[in-house]
Amino acid sequence: MTAARILAFAATCVLLSTYPFVSTLSSVLLWLFLYLAQYALLFWQWRHNGFSRQTILATALLFRLLLLPAGYSFADGAWQRFLVFDHDVWRFLWDGHVAAHGLSPYSHPPSSPALDSLAEDSLTEAGPWTLVRTYINYPDFLTVYPPAAQACFRICHALLPGSPLGPKLLSVGADLAITGLLPLPWALLYAWNPLALKAGAASGHVDAVLGLLLLLLVRNFHRPWLASLLYALALLFKLSPLGLAAWFLRWLGWRHSLLAATLFALAWLPYAGDAANILAGLQAFASGWQFNAPLFYSLSWLTGNAGLARTFLSLAILAAALALLRSKLEPSTQAAWTLSALVLLSPAVMPWYLLWALPLALQSQQWGPVLYGLPMGLAMFIMVNGTEPPWALATEALLLISITAITFPRPPAKRQA
Repeated sequence: MTAARILAFAATCVLLSTYPFVSTLSSVLLWLFLYLAQYALLFWQWRHNGFSRQTILATALLFRLLLLPAGYSFADGAWQRFLVFDHDVWRFLWDGHVAAHGLSPYSHPPSSPALDSLAEDSLTEAGPWTLVRTYINYPDFLTVYPPAAQACFRICHALLPGSPLGPKLLSVGADLAITGLLPLPWALLYAWNPLALKAGAASGHVDAVLGLLLLLLVRNFHRPWLASLLYALALLFKLSPLGLAAWFLRWLGWRHSLLAATLFALAWLPYAGDAANILAGLQAFASGWQFNAPLFYSLSWLTGNAGLARTFLSLAILAAALALLRSKLEPSTQAAWTLSALVLLSPAVMPWYLLWALPLALQSQQWGPVLYGLPMGLAMFIMVNGTEPPWALATEALLLISITAITFPRPPAKRQA
């Protein structure tokens, strides 16, 4: 039976990597069916578990290798724009391409005429850069990815220029490292996790790298200098771990917080000349981006003011982080739920953002972030007609709230005298 479950899971991966997903209701429903089927197989295997570390790693690698071709058309011999309903990977490739030519990725948005020469196609090893540039989402926006992420994009470019396989393989490497570090049997819940599989090996998101850095951080609390370096690297990969600033200060103190801040600042020095562009890009993201955020949409509708809703939710995230700090939960548990609150209360609730919190949740044996991936699959219904269905947002909100209420850790009961 165990072999049958592995084969069934592998079959879903093959279908996900070979089916030509397009923006139709039938296509989205097929994807959602396969996505939920993988969750069912994961929980079925969890009931039996008993896998060794080697078997978990082997199946994790197998499933990801099967998903690497997702988005590639063998008939056309080319990558499609959407890699299973996602197209962020093209920005990663373009940023690495710009840096490879000695330019700052923060200097111009992809659509800028100043970069036209980098998009000239040829039959040489330069690659299909006109196509890559055309595929980029929001080409008039400056990149918001910090220096450590840019370094990863540059490495992907050096190895596989213009190919989504670069970011996909980077994500696979991070996924396997996370699987190797997590305690048994909880490692299975990452190795077979449908959201991790879809976001990384299938769609080319690299958020698993941030999840790995944060997992290494909590596993190295007893080495505060290394923890400071890891926290700085996490911030330099994405700015979202700023939500853990108070948590880091609480557990590692002012001296190591100052060290992490100093390392973070030093990494930005090569881009000091682009400070205005960097701030403009971040401001555009913070004030304008919204997606799959039922709580934000509800507050915006009630108040009639999106800016007020953003402010309220920012304060709610801060309040949640401080409340968790005052709890008696373990540091990794506090961090996992703090990042979960950051994701769920954000105006842009991208499903792959859960990969920031998932390794920490599994390290501390928390079910909430594992189950969040189930309702977040409803976000893909935006692909049908370009709008977010109210019924999907309402269903997602109800399920996320219910999961939180059921899985959030309760403080130990006080003993009766």
